[in-house]
Amino acid sequence: MKELLQIFNSTISIFAWRAAQCSIVTNAINMIFFTEKQWFFNNPANTLEFSALRALENESIVNIAELIKKDPIVNELKIDIKRKADLIGHRNIISHPFIVKWRDEVTQKIFDENKHHTELKIALIYDIQSSINQELVKLNLEATNLDFPISIEMVQVFNSILNFSLKPEYLHDTKDNEYVVQTLNIFKGKLLDFVISKSKNE
Repeated sequence: MKELLQIFNSTISIFAWRAAQCSIVTNAINMIFFTEKQWFFNNPANTLEFSALRALENESIVNIAELIKKDPIVNELKIDIKRKADLIGHRNIISHPFIVKWRDEVTQKIFDENKHHTELKIALIYDIQSSINQELVKLNLEATNLDFPISIEMVQVFNSILNFSLKPEYLHDTKDNEYVVQTLNIFKGKLLDFVISKSKNE
């Protein structure tokens, strides 16, 4: 049973890490854009790279939801997945983007409140991973930490989005990878602090 739970968690954590990486980059860029709009000639959300990160984040949500719905380990260990209904709701809307009326009340509420666009999905993923971590700890297994180092891939895609969005006179900082790593690390810390606080208060 321990081995099956470790395999299940390893698969979930791959998608969780990937979604978290996407979320950190896109939310960091949004923060810069909405606080310093005068620096930009283009909304970063219009770039191909930004759209690709959002799509990858959504794909991760769908994959995590499918694993939790179908993997027998969840039922066998009776794992209490926090916000499972919200996860399934987001999965439904991502997978069927043109449906506006849902039989499932949670999915309909997410749609009506526009949360499929506005909700911080890294917070949802944090709650899911935390639920699995609790089960890992019960079995004396190592928990998964979502606080990972900023990768060069994250730096490069961050820079690329800004290169297609910032006015030329504001592009100098994107040429300094060390500065970008520092910026993303600061933002990641603040974002994870917010997510952890939000999880504890729900």
